[in-house]
Amino acid sequence: MSNFNRPFRKIRLPERPDYETANSLLISARRAMAGRRGVKRRGAKGVKGRRMY
Repeated sequence: MSNFNRPFRKIRLPERPDYETANSLLISARRAMAGRRGVKRRGAKGVKGRRMY
């Protein structure tokens, strides 16, 4: 058995991910980024190179 696979035998993962905690983390990170000054938003380009928002 390789050193890479050995830790996975010891780790106990939950049946389902903790979606509430993950969503809370993502929302707080997005709010922190939205509140920063001087950060330019890069939007996805839509049809004919126009910004989608």
